[in-house]
Amino acid sequence: MDYAKESLRLHEQWGGKIEVNTRVPVSTKDDLSLAYTPGVAQPCLEIQRDPDKSYTLTRRHNLCAVITDGSAVLGLGDIGPEAGMPVMEGKCALFKEFADVDAFPLCIRSKDTEELIRTTEGFVSLAPYAVKGGIVRTADAVQGVMLKGVDGDYDWSSFGQWLVEGELPRVGDSLRTKELLLSARTARLLGVHAGDKVEMLFVAGDERPRRDRFKVSGLYSTGMEELERTALTDLRNVQRLSGWSSGEVSGYDLFLGDVRQADRLAEAVNDALLRSDLPETDGVVAVSVGERYPAVFDWLKAHDVNAAVVIAVMVAVAFFNMASALLILVLERTRMIGLLKAMGMENRRIRRIFLYRAAFIVGRGLLWGNLAAGLLCWLQARFHLLRLDPAGYKRS
Repeated sequence: MDYAKESLRLHEQWGGKIEVNTRVPVSTKDDLSLAYTPGVAQPCLEIQRDPDKSYTLTRRHNLCAVITDGSAVLGLGDIGPEAGMPVMEGKCALFKEFADVDAFPLCIRSKDTEELIRTTEGFVSLAPYAVKGGIVRTADAVQGVMLKGVDGDYDWSSFGQWLVEGELPRVGDSLRTKELLLSARTARLLGVHAGDKVEMLFVAGDERPRRDRFKVSGLYSTGMEELERTALTDLRNVQRLSGWSSGEVSGYDLFLGDVRQADRLAEAVNDALLRSDLPETDGVVAVSVGERYPAVFDWLKAHDVNAAVVIAVMVAVAFFNMASALLILVLERTRMIGLLKAMGMENRRIRRIFLYRAAFIVGRGLLWGNLAAGLLCWLQARFHLLRLDPAGYKRS
């Protein structure tokens, strides 16, 4: 059999190897109202409150994408995304037939790793970066730092909160600047301040150290030593020092709205990279911030445990206080109880009197106590009246 000729004939006959079938009836108005608007709004709101429910309220638990840019399709080479579609459809058909997984082809007209990452679910924004180890030298001291170059897409919101002196460096402008953002800890060891100039040395193999001068635009402080070994500057400075072109970078910082989803996004990006045919994705791995700084996040989780223990102790103390108050209330009214019983009142009615009285006292205490606690919490959140030592708690 001439497989090439017969396959071409069958592909013309099939008009595609996969299709979408509905799993619910949509033949009546009620069916449509349940599967679509207005009924569909409720599962949407449930998923908004708890994203994990998307695995039970939608088909997400059994869906995957087969992604390609058409650059390496079954040994045919770079034939383009449209020409790679028959192969991707065939892979999706195999997923369904042998694993009962609903797969869909996603052929991207791009050979850019950034474009591949942008198609990953949960992605918000990304910024390329380049890093190079170096030594900051002044007349009196030297300190080793990791010089990180970023461009205009970098999210400076965190460093804006941490800034303690000076201003953030200007990056991504049409004119390359040589401004440097140092940690306050490193600046203190070097004896420099915002506005000072420093010299940096870079060593590569057996070559003579390369020298460059930077102006310290600002100082930041996170309270976490793990994060304060980095100095930030314009991406083009690091690319020039490394002898790279404008398209070469060390990696990408991925940003998302909820840091608790970082591990899930890293897993999704790694899955996309694994299925990608892009040659430049070989050896590329996504690492979440929790995996990059495990000691910091383990310490923060320990604080969460401590907070839960404190709250549990407070609840237990409150319970015993309320029980003691009820007991005192009963003991103070012993004569009244005897009088009521002498008048023929039943025990359950007497108990009801004290329970109602205790509920009133407890309710009033809870009302005023929670109002006062809510006010204090609002004042703390709004004005930060009390602060923790970041050096010990890794949070302020």
